[in-house]
Amino acid sequence: MLRQQVTNAAREVRQRIKGVLTDGDGEAGGGTWVRRRLARVAQQLPAVNRALNAATGYAEIEQRKARVEEQHARAAAASAGLVAARAAYDSAIDARRRAQKELNSLLQRKDAWVDSDVLRFTDLYRKDLALETDEATSKQAYIQASGLYESSHAEYLNQVRERYIEEQLFSDKIRSASTWWTVGLISAHLAIFLMVSLRDPYVKRRDRIELVAVIKEMIQQETILLLDTIKSTESSESNAIAFNSDELTVPADQRAISPVQSSIKSFLTLGSFTVDQSSFLAGVTIGAFVSIASAIALR
Repeated sequence: MLRQQVTNAAREVRQRIKGVLTDGDGEAGGGTWVRRRLARVAQQLPAVNRALNAATGYAEIEQRKARVEEQHARAAAASAGLVAARAAYDSAIDARRRAQKELNSLLQRKDAWVDSDVLRFTDLYRKDLALETDEATSKQAYIQASGLYESSHAEYLNQVRERYIEEQLFSDKIRSASTWWTVGLISAHLAIFLMVSLRDPYVKRRDRIELVAVIKEMIQQETILLLDTIKSTESSESNAIAFNSDELTVPADQRAISPVQSSIKSFLTLGSFTVDQSSFLAGVTIGAFVSIASAIALR
């Protein structure tokens, strides 16, 4: 019953797929390539299934299932033969009982027999002998059919039991393999975790050293740049002082401020910081240094 339902469901799925891949007139539409691919996959599936069953040991269970189905068919045939033999035996018993009843009726009025009664008695007696032979034959056939059915049914139950044992062994094997597979995965994850945990401090220490080296290099570069800026600023101030001293020798009405002088004065004005501005710059520098040191410590 279950096999028939599965077969019907598979047939319905194939019909639906065929309907999707074809148009309303039954002609192949745009799904020709898809249909060819599906057909190719469908051709390869049985081979893949057989290889997988052979690798996992499920092929023996499939063979056991086939033997169970064959034995079930033989048991069903033996059951049908038993029913037919029982019906034939019952029919032979009933026919002989009717013949014996008619014979007994004739024997009860034996004194009043006529010629037709004598002929009828002879026929009934001959028929009773034949029916007795048929009854014995039917009984023997019924006994044989009953024995065949019992042996077939016992063999069927034996096949079912062996199939159940095979399936249980296969389930235990798959369960054991699944357990070991799970243990293997957990062990692999644990090994990866330990490797990462043992390697992470080394990586952090190496990154910290590299970061400190980079920061030192940046500080050195900034220091060099700052020294160059200070030197250039001092030279500019000295030039400006010399220029102002030369300017004092010129009369006040002839003193004309050139664009270069205005630029120098603007630069000097920008370069002269107040106390508040110097404090602000010092605070920003200290904050940046503390942030960098905190990042290194957290790393």
